[in-house]
Amino acid sequence: MTTNGERWDELMGFLRLVRPWFDARTYRPLILLFVVAFGVLLGPLALDLVYVVLYGLPPWLRKALGNGLLLSIMGVGLIRLWKVRPSDAWPIGSTADDHHGRSAADRWMPWVLRLAVVSLAYPMLRNPEGFGFSDWDFVLDKFEAVRRTILVWGQFPWWNPWCRGGFPLAAEPQIGAISMATPLVLALGTTTGLGLSAILCLLIAVEGAYRLSWLWLRDPWASAATAVIYGLNGGVVIDTSLGYILAMSYCSVPWLAYFAFQIGRRFSDGLWLGFWMAFVVLNGIQYMSLYAAPLTAAIWVRAFRVQPPGQRAALMLHTLAAGGVFLLLCGWRLCTVLWLLLEDQRERVTSWNETPFTQIGRAHV
Repeated sequence: MTTNGERWDELMGFLRLVRPWFDARTYRPLILLFVVAFGVLLGPLALDLVYVVLYGLPPWLRKALGNGLLLSIMGVGLIRLWKVRPSDAWPIGSTADDHHGRSAADRWMPWVLRLAVVSLAYPMLRNPEGFGFSDWDFVLDKFEAVRRTILVWGQFPWWNPWCRGGFPLAAEPQIGAISMATPLVLALGTTTGLGLSAILCLLIAVEGAYRLSWLWLRDPWASAATAVIYGLNGGVVIDTSLGYILAMSYCSVPWLAYFAFQIGRRFSDGLWLGFWMAFVVLNGIQYMSLYAAPLTAAIWVRAFRVQPPGQRAALMLHTLAAGGVFLLLCGWRLCTVLWLLLEDQRERVTSWNETPFTQIGRAHV
């Protein structure tokens, strides 16, 4: 462990290294000023030059270079995930659920965060019929279809007859027809129920980020800062005011990481991991849902490699339990969503999904 004295010695060594560049008795300060000034002047021009050269390449070559760079970065990451160093270890011991030795701040800090998030519902409850703006109407009309289908017609919301001349509803990836929002929408109405569901999503995100941060940092103030930065940052607040999509999909990410880190410790951790995997699919699939998949998989691979061989059997058993819970809760939706995506074939090829093969095919037409 690095002590404060060692850090001070490192800082003093760095200062001794850079001090000659500020010695007025030499030409080094002028050289440094010249380099920095030209860097500030030519830096933006060099960046523009890179853009000109890059976007001057054929689209198929530019995409191939981008894919190659992405695969290279992923390859380096996978090699590091699979490589075990002598100092590597996996925290199987005490976790955020262990209350022994916690300070008073750690006992009241989560409740302060919870009350702060719940207070965000007050402005919305003052105007329960407010429809919001931007992307809210995209979600509100779908959940109104869910509400009418269940309450008026007494049917399961498989189909939405009010959208595009008829469109699948329970199988639509971005709409969680059977999700956390559904009972609130049925009981309180579409606008109020969906608004409260968005606040609950923020609460789930803050709680999950706090627990995950405690697992790493073991400090209530650092965990609280992490929870606020992830769960209530400006981008999340603004995007939630514009629609429900981000709130529904980002809230489960820290919970997936939290239980993936604990996989192999207790059987219940595997069950909870399966629950949150199903939550992602049921609550609505969007970008953050897809980003969570490789993140959780990377944590699982690292856990498998770092844990001693004798503990890997428990990890595999808990993983099977997670898969069973996942399929039990959302297997029906996963199958219908995949069926819908396979049926929706894109015929138009744009510059975003061109490949060398499509370019060659177009050249021969």
